[in-house]
Amino acid sequence: MATSPPTRPGTPLRDRPIAGAEPARRRPASVYVEVLVDDVARPGLLLQWRQAGDGTWMAHTTFAVLDDADPVVVTQWVPASHIRPAHPHH
Repeated sequence: MATSPPTRPGTPLRDRPIAGAEPARRRPASVYVEVLVDDVARPGLLLQWRQAGDGTWMAHTTFAVLDDADPVVVTQWVPASHIRPAHPHH
């Protein structure tokens, strides 16, 4: 008959910090999106999410626009409604 390991109250050992150890660093993931700018979908990257004081979500994005035929990289916060998943080209 199999028995369960004993349990005790509190934080499990696996979740406790180790003295002197540096916190684990997460590698940022690239999330490709289309950013709607002036009703034009532009390829871009989603960098970060934040929730505004009114409860709406904002997306920190970076994308390129043309300025007199030269590309300019723009990084800005846009409403979540202005981004959508990018569709890879086949």
